[in-house]
Amino acid sequence: APVGEESVADPNRKGPAFKTEAERIAAAETKLREVVTKHSRTDAAQIANLYLAQIELSKGQSDSALKLYEEFVRKNSSSLLAGSAQMSAYQIRLAADPKAVIPDLEKASQDEKSIVPKESVLSLLAEAYEKSGDKAKSLDIYRRIATEFPQSAYASDAQQKMNRS
Repeated sequence: APVGEESVADPNRKGPAFKTEAERIAAAETKLREVVTKHSRTDAAQIANLYLAQIELSKGQSDSALKLYEEFVRKNSSSLLAGSAQMSAYQIRLAADPKAVIPDLEKASQDEKSIVPKESVLSLLAEAYEKSGDKAKSLDIYRRIATEFPQSAYASDAQQKMNRS
């Protein structure tokens, strides 16, 4: 739905229009919560929770967003979206406490059946080590990314970080 005074005032407009982005997000949040409540056991409710997690993040509510992402992964581990939800959960945890997420990222980096691509996990792991002050370990992982995944989008970033050190 469009946002802005002109879209609200348009007499030919069909469907919702909002004066502000905050108003539009509030309306979306209401509808998404309604889907979750009325259809709790459906795929639609699970997807609505992913959108709600994004809204929670936009409001700075990382704890509630993390819970929604982790719940989605628990309930939908075979879904194509589970890897993305797990990646988001790792990113939230990394931002909150880099040292605390390292064991889980180490484990995921060794798991051949991980729902998150290995190069993505390694990139987060390198970042976690870097943010926790272990530059040597971080550089080792960046080298591994550049060597094992040279065609990956993460390889150029890893190379840049190695060159800066």
